[in-house]
Amino acid sequence: MKVAAAFALIACARLAHAQPAVLAGDAGAAARPATTYHGRSGALDVRVPRIKAGPEIDGRLDEASWREASVLTGFSQYQPVDRQPADDSTEVLVMYTDHAIYFGIRAFERHGAVTANLADRDKISANDHVELYLDTFNDRRRALVFAVNPFGVQSDGTYIEGTGMDLSPDFLYESKGRLTDYGYEVEIRIPFKNIRYQQSDVQQWGIQVLRRVTHSGHDETWTPAEHGAPSFLEQSGTLVDLTGLKRGLVMDVNPVVTQTSNGSPASATDPTWRYRAQTPAVGGNLRWGMTPNASLTATINPDFSQVEADVGQTIYDPRQAISFPEKRPFFLEASENFQVNNSLIYTRRIVSPEGAAKLSGKVGGLNVGLLSAVDDGAPGSSNPIYNLLRLRRDVGPGSTLGMVYTDKYQGGDYNRVVGVDSRQLFGSRYVLSSQVAASFTGASGVDSRAQPLFEFRLTQTGRSSGFNSLFSGIAPGFDAQSGFISRTGIVRAVFQERHTWYPKNNVIESISFTPISDNTWDWDRFRQRTEPNDIKMNTSTTAQLRGGWSTTFYTWTESFKYPPSLFANYYVERHTATGAVQDTVPFTGTDRLRNLGIDLRLVTPQWKQFDLNAEVLG
Repeated sequence: MKVAAAFALIACARLAHAQPAVLAGDAGAAARPATTYHGRSGALDVRVPRIKAGPEIDGRLDEASWREASVLTGFSQYQPVDRQPADDSTEVLVMYTDHAIYFGIRAFERHGAVTANLADRDKISANDHVELYLDTFNDRRRALVFAVNPFGVQSDGTYIEGTGMDLSPDFLYESKGRLTDYGYEVEIRIPFKNIRYQQSDVQQWGIQVLRRVTHSGHDETWTPAEHGAPSFLEQSGTLVDLTGLKRGLVMDVNPVVTQTSNGSPASATDPTWRYRAQTPAVGGNLRWGMTPNASLTATINPDFSQVEADVGQTIYDPRQAISFPEKRPFFLEASENFQVNNSLIYTRRIVSPEGAAKLSGKVGGLNVGLLSAVDDGAPGSSNPIYNLLRLRRDVGPGSTLGMVYTDKYQGGDYNRVVGVDSRQLFGSRYVLSSQVAASFTGASGVDSRAQPLFEFRLTQTGRSSGFNSLFSGIAPGFDAQSGFISRTGIVRAVFQERHTWYPKNNVIESISFTPISDNTWDWDRFRQRTEPNDIKMNTSTTAQLRGGWSTTFYTWTESFKYPPSLFANYYVERHTATGAVQDTVPFTGTDRLRNLGIDLRLVTPQWKQFDLNAEVLG
C-alpha cells in the first residue's frame, strides 16, 4: 500500500479587543439582594420579584430597582469537566414588570483577560458571553436562547432537545454591557410581546444560564448540569409564579411598494436616455399575536431585497447536493414549529411567493405549524401551491411524537410526503429517535408508487462513556419537493463510541477517545447484501489541557466505490505520439478509491489579543 506523506501546517490567528479583568473583591456584594438562589446548593425554584418600573438599559447595574431582584449564583463547570464548582463567579439578577423581564449579569473574572469585541449579531462564539435559556412553556423540550457578550452584542435563536441550536430566528430585545475592573456586566430587557409563553394567569418558566469563559475554554452553568445527560433542558431551574404578564396588542404591519424604471437611449441617432416606469408592485407583511402561545403571519408580494446574501459553498462530493439556510424574515418567524428530521420541510423551495399565510403555536402539549403559499410560476406555467403541516406532541418526560405532511400542487402534477417521528427517553441514559416517511408523486397523469425513507438512532449517554448508533435509508425514488434531501438511493449504518477519562493532575483536565464506523451502501447493493460502497473507520483522541489548551489526534481509513452511472457522460481524450487528438473513449473510473491519513491539531487559549489554531495533515 502506498501512502502519501504530504504534510501541511495551517495556522490562523484572530485579533480581538479585550481588557484584562482583575478582581480584587466582590464588587457587587454591597448590592446583592437578600433573595439568592445558589445552584450547587439545589436552590433551583426562583421566585422573581415584580417591580413597577424597569431600569434604563445602559449596561450599569446601579439603579435602585436591581436591589429588589433575585440573584442566581453558585455556578458549576459544565465542560470540559462537570460536577465541580466553576472557577469564576457569576451572578444573574432577574426581575420583571407587567410588560418585560429583566436580567442583569455580573461576570467576575480573576484568572485571565475578558475577550470582547464589537462583533456582528450571532457571531460572538469567540467572545466571552452568557446564554440565557428560557423554556417559556416549561416542557423541558424547547427553549428560547438570548446570548450577549460583554458589550451587549446579541446572539439569539432556539434550542430543541435532539436537534440542537438554531441561530436563524431573531428576537427583538434590548441589551447593553461594559467591561469593569472585576470583569463585565450586562443589562437585558426582553419584552413579553416578542416571545411566546403559556396562556395562563400563573406562569412557570424553565431557566438555565450558561457562561462561556474563553481564556480557559470552560462552559459554566447555573444548575449543576451533567454534560453526559440525555437532556440539557431537563437539568434547568424554574422561574415560579410569574403573574400578570401583559403583551398588549401584538400586531406588526409592514407595507411594501416596489417600483422600477427601465431606461435606454431614445434611438441610434438620439443618445438621450428615456425612462419608462413600470406599474408599482404593492405588497406587505402582517404578524398578529392572537394569544401568548399562537400567532398568525401573512405576506403578499414580499420584498426580500434586503435579506442577507447566501455564503458560497464548495461541493466536495458530486453525489450530494448542498442547501442554504433560510434567512427571509417571514419564513423565520416561528421556524422551530416546522423543524423535522431529514429536512422534510425546507421553505427555500418556495422561491418567490405571491402570497402566503402561516399559523404556529403551542396548545397544551401540542406544537402546531401550518403554512400555505402560492409561489410565482415560470412564464406559461401555473403557480405552484404549497401546503405544509407539522405537528409534535409531548408524550412523557423528554419524549415527543410528531407527524409531517407536505403537499406541492402545480397544474395536474403533485408531490406529497407523509411521515411520523418520535423521540423516546428510556431510563436515564438511553434515547431512541425514529422516523418513517413516504413520498407520493404524480406527473403527466402517471402516479408513482410510494417511496420510503426511514431513520433510527439509538444513543446512550454517560459521563465516562456512551455511544451513538444510526441506521437510515432513502429509496432512489423518494422525492420531497417541499423539503431537501441531499442524496437519495442510499442506506447508512454508523456506530460511534465515546470513552472519557478525567485525570487528577494539574495538566490534563480530560481525555476523550472516539472510534467511528461509518458505512454507506447504494440502495440496491444493500438489498443484495453486498459490501458497502463507502467504508470509513476513523478515530479521534482529544485532550483538554488546563488553561484553555487542547489537542486532537485524528486518524482515518476510508475507501469509496463510486457507481459507474456517475461517470456515464464523461470521456477521456486520447492522443497520438505527436500530440494530435486520436479519439475519445468512455471514462470508466476507479473501482475503489482508498484514503489513509492522520490529522494533529493544537488550539491555544483565547489570549487578550491573539489565539492560534495549528493543524498538521498527513
